Amino acid sequence: MVVDPVLGSGTTMKACLKLNRRCIGIEVNPQLEKRIREKLKLNRPALTNSTE
Repeated sequence: MVVDPVLGSGTTMKACLKLNRRCIGIEVNPQLEKRIREKLKLNRPALTNSTE
């Protein structure tokens, strides 16, 4: 299990997916969500408690 508390652009999570590892990524900047989703090719809704 890998925990990335500063997900940024999602590079660590992408590596985890490639290596078949579980990963939890946390990013406080909601503006990075689209970039991360594109990088990881994610289509499912985010698990978030964002107020925005």
